[in-house]
Amino acid sequence: MSTTEESVLSFGPDQTLIGILTTPSADAADAGIGCLLLNTGVNHRIGPRRVNVKAARRLAGSGIPCLRFDMTGIGDSKASSGREDYRQQQLADMRAALDQFQASTGLSRFVIFGVCTGAANALTLALAHARVVVVLVVDWH
Repeated sequence: MSTTEESVLSFGPDQTLIGILTTPSADAADAGIGCLLLNTGVNHRIGPRRVNVKAARRLAGSGIPCLRFDMTGIGDSKASSGREDYRQQQLADMRAALDQFQASTGLSRFVIFGVCTGAANALTLALAHARVVVVLVVDWH
């Protein structure tokens, strides 16, 4: 595995969403796809037992850029000033994350990874956007 780089991003309509973009080193192979890692419920972007951090770094080390971010009102992301209901706000946040991810990397195809509530959000996003080509979900209810 090659080395990776991480950078903090702020994005969304009011620049209130916060994420960490983990990218492969310049010498890594271009996979042509990125991975968006979603919050687990109200837990911030590191994921349970730091699974999102570990996955992002391992995937980026294999050539797949990753973005893990906090949804509105979770972790470092501020609450939205909009009036969207919960599901619509989550979809707007994920759309903003994909837009930022695409702008930052030039990628247009994405894997979405979600655990628990993140799994439900991943499926919602996949149904709404053709840029999502793979969904990896885990839910143990």
